[in-house]
Amino acid sequence: MLLAPLLALLVTCLAQRPTPRQSISAPQTGARASDGSLIVEGESVVNGLTLRWKVSGPDDQFVVGGAGAKTDKPARGLAVLLHGDGGASFEAMPGAAISQSYAGELLDVVVLAPNNELVWGGRRTDSRGMRTQAVAHADALDILIDRELPRVVRFDRAKVSFTGVSGGSILLASAFLPRHLGKYASEGGGNGVMLLCGGDAPAAGAAALQDFATAVARTRLRWQVTDNELPQLKRTIPRGIRAYAALDTGKTAVQTVFSSPGSHCAFTNGGFNDGIQRVVSNWREVMFGQGGVPGLGNVRVQVTPQTSNPFTRQ
Repeated sequence: MLLAPLLALLVTCLAQRPTPRQSISAPQTGARASDGSLIVEGESVVNGLTLRWKVSGPDDQFVVGGAGAKTDKPARGLAVLLHGDGGASFEAMPGAAISQSYAGELLDVVVLAPNNELVWGGRRTDSRGMRTQAVAHADALDILIDRELPRVVRFDRAKVSFTGVSGGSILLASAFLPRHLGKYASEGGGNGVMLLCGGDAPAAGAAALQDFATAVARTRLRWQVTDNELPQLKRTIPRGIRAYAALDTGKTAVQTVFSSPGSHCAFTNGGFNDGIQRVVSNWREVMFGQGGVPGLGNVRVQVTPQTSNPFTRQ
């Protein structure tokens, strides 16, 4: 007799539980990062998908929301971060203090996945193991960067780099980079991709550009993982490392991988957000410097056949 009322109560509670998207903080006007950078928020509808974004940078770089891009200084590049499943890194925006994370050379961008679950590519996978919405999300992200963000902020299109966290790394490695890296990989080699606690090989059928291998050879690619990674990622990450290393047939790319003790994304054993913050705060040093991260040491270990599986100690 009590079962029916209890089931009804459970259904009501589940219906009232906020989705991950509803749990994200409401947009703020005039927010500032710890270094004083202005944070401008907005939404763009691309191919029917609603992409919420935040951009951090100096006031004079913004076309809207700032000083109207009134500056004679060279345009900065972009560092675009895709959060993991659930959106924690969108909320935290770990690279917002651009003077620290990017030595003031890049503007920080975080983008929220266009679904209620906040999962880049969606939760469902096809027979090949690819997230079924990955291509649609990757193409929408490309349009956001290429057409929508220039209406908001002034930036150098030849200096666009990417960071993925967990599920965001999977979307980048499996779909976005194969389809769109060629547009952003400059001949000067000034672009980078950082894949944190996630990733995979390019999905079959995802590549749309003939110059994908050329683009990979022009791009600095960093993999950062932990020894106690999630079981699924212990399979997909080594697969991705090997696939991207194989694409660089001329061995011109700088591809590195580093594993530290800790659980998923907790690179410094201080928790998920702390680990992401520690690495992203040192993005410029890891990508183009000597690779030294406080609490981790030098994370730039060259990808070789011996290091392609970071979960196997050699």
